[in-house]
Amino acid sequence: GDQHWKHARDIISPLFTSGKLRSMMTHITGVTDRLVDTLTEYEKTGKEIDMRKYMGAFTMDNICRCAYGIELNSLENTDHPVLKNIKKLLDPPLTLGLITSAFFPALAKLFGCEPFSIEACNYFADLTKSIIDERKQHNKYVHDDKSKKHSEKSDEDLGYDTSAAVDEDPIDETIDYNNAFKTNKKSVGILTQEEIVGNSIMFFMAGYDTTSSALTHVLYYLSQHPDCQQRLYEELRDCDDMSPETVFHLKYLDAVITETLRLAPSFVRLFRTCVQDYKLGNTGITIPAETAVLISTYTIQRDPKYWPNPDQFQPDRFLKPTHNPYAYILFGRGPRLCLGERFAVNQMKLCLSRLVLKFEFTLVPGSSPLSKMLFFMKGDQHWKHARDIISPLFTSGKLRSMMTHITDVTDRLVDTLTEYEKTGNEIDMRKYMGAFTMDNICRCAYGIELNSLENTDHPVLKNIKKLLDPPLTLGLITSAFFPALAKLFGCEPFSIEACNYFADLTKSIIDERKQHNKYAHDDKSKKHSEKSDEDLGYDTSAAVDEDPIDETMDYNNEFKTSKKSVGILTQEEIVGNSIMFFMAGYDTTSSALTHVLYYLSQHPDCQQRLYEELRDCEDMSPETVFHLKYLDAVITETLRLAPSFVRLFRTCVQDYKLGNTGITIPADTAVLISTYTIQRDPKYWPNPDQFQPDRFLKPTHNPYAYILFGRGPRLCLGERFAVNQMKLCLSRLVLKFEFTLVPGFEIEYTKSDPTMSPKTLMCNFKSRN
Repeated sequence: GDQHWKHARDIISPLFTSGKLRSMMTHITGVTDRLVDTLTEYEKTGKEIDMRKYMGAFTMDNICRCAYGIELNSLENTDHPVLKNIKKLLDPPLTLGLITSAFFPALAKLFGCEPFSIEACNYFADLTKSIIDERKQHNKYVHDDKSKKHSEKSDEDLGYDTSAAVDEDPIDETIDYNNAFKTNKKSVGILTQEEIVGNSIMFFMAGYDTTSSALTHVLYYLSQHPDCQQRLYEELRDCDDMSPETVFHLKYLDAVITETLRLAPSFVRLFRTCVQDYKLGNTGITIPAETAVLISTYTIQRDPKYWPNPDQFQPDRFLKPTHNPYAYILFGRGPRLCLGERFAVNQMKLCLSRLVLKFEFTLVPGSSPLSKMLFFMKGDQHWKHARDIISPLFTSGKLRSMMTHITDVTDRLVDTLTEYEKTGNEIDMRKYMGAFTMDNICRCAYGIELNSLENTDHPVLKNIKKLLDPPLTLGLITSAFFPALAKLFGCEPFSIEACNYFADLTKSIIDERKQHNKYAHDDKSKKHSEKSDEDLGYDTSAAVDEDPIDETMDYNNEFKTSKKSVGILTQEEIVGNSIMFFMAGYDTTSSALTHVLYYLSQHPDCQQRLYEELRDCEDMSPETVFHLKYLDAVITETLRLAPSFVRLFRTCVQDYKLGNTGITIPADTAVLISTYTIQRDPKYWPNPDQFQPDRFLKPTHNPYAYILFGRGPRLCLGERFAVNQMKLCLSRLVLKFEFTLVPGFEIEYTKSDPTMSPKTLMCNFKSRN
């Protein structure tokens, strides 16, 4: 709230006056009509439609037209550079730079943290500057009355057609800052070119995903409540005309939008800074001035203290509103009230009025298999049912059969490294640990021989990357902390495209094995799958030899013969938990292996001691390796220092008092447990930041100070699988090779990742004598 903000605010505010907004609506009406025409054509196909995609395109086209004077038509120009760069700005939506900039602006400035993609910001900076220069040079301002041309430039330029004049472009008032403010009688100054660039980017950031998400939610609620949709249709049908002025004053339309934004605020939290010391009621807590504050919009707007039946969609509550004005704060309140509120709401009203008048919307029946994953099931009967069935698949016998395959993958890894050693080049062991883990999971989960170092274009690899990159999304956060909300809004924690791929793959394996009776005890030769991306990457002619997870896929065979059968998994549950096997086991294990090699390279004395333990073994069978004490200590100490998951998500099952703090965690509260912090707490670990495997040779620590795999009923089922896989791999590697770090190498991590996932591990290695 300093002078810089007030200066920019005073200049930008006049651009959102009624007159300016009216001129914008002319263009938005044109985009809306084009959307209706597109949907009318699509209707002829008779197929279901993803309206989220179309709402995104509608909003994108409006912002491009209003902010930059560009006619985009994003549904057709899918490769337009504007689309590519706005995706970089918004995906992933949550980054360490964004959090630092919001809560620690001074720290962000000191370390040069950027809240968004620098590459994308530079693109929009260049685009904005080119428009400014071109319009100043050719005097193409808002009052030019020339025809517009559609920009279809390639990615080689900025995607802006300099020959396209602008007709009544409202935001051109900002771009043409000299013209806009030199004629202003109450001029408060001008914006620098950098300020124009920043605010143009802000227009994208604040207006794109928020409005498209809001429109999507309106259609979702109307589809869920056909009576409300019919009532809105009748209000629209009875209008004398459909001019913007008429539409903007429709009471039920306004109530539908407002109720939607109450239930599903585009921003679930607001960031503010306390400008003076503030006492929180009678709590005895004072928020100091300059403190960064997070305000939960979602929580306030569903608080039963202010909203009767807060989780129900009831537009009527806004026909004669009586609520506390500060109980509805989607657009903020006070001096920092969102300038674009009327622009966003009016844009939504124009769009929805045309859509609901023309079409009737219903939801497609069904649900995502992701909701069937153990990871996202609450501690109720559904979770217990799935857990009881899956648990027997990780018995000692099943794990023993898995190790046979993992040994083969390990031997192939050693052979590959032996050949690579001849080049004399340094090596990125992160890459090889990732390939090792990927090959194991493909073999154990799907019975596919992948060899991912050679088959780099395999569809499994492409889709697992989509699942894991970006690692943190709003859908993942919502699914973990607000499962009911995620189900209500259809939030998906991971890439829908990738999940559909693995769903199709799993179902094809189930169908093929049931059809040909290819179960775990078939003794036929395996064939390596080298299918192109046109199919699923699964060779149906490849029989399965003792495939342990095939016990899940062949669910009828497994549980119909079980004396203590607890039921069967549905096909959707099998799909969901097969995906979970990838999600839980791939990056976590490969990261852990990478960290072990990193610490051993940093501590050659520990590496030598481990080598001597391995060298003195009578044999290298899995049974022998699994019981090596120092190997176990090295792995455990590594996982203490670098837990694969730095935090755990849990739900409090009953009211819980936090010691003598006076704080009680209510039942059903989502809880985040910082694994990393606990496992480096000096209260429990002497010299907590030092790599000291000896501490686990005769452990005396509190068992709840080491919680990487969780504790209690939700202890990770795959713990032994992961650790035994690591032991087999490391025993072969350390016995065969000596590893050292490349001089000057420093380990780096993916920002905002809930896993400690190293980007690279650059090593030198040589065979031992």
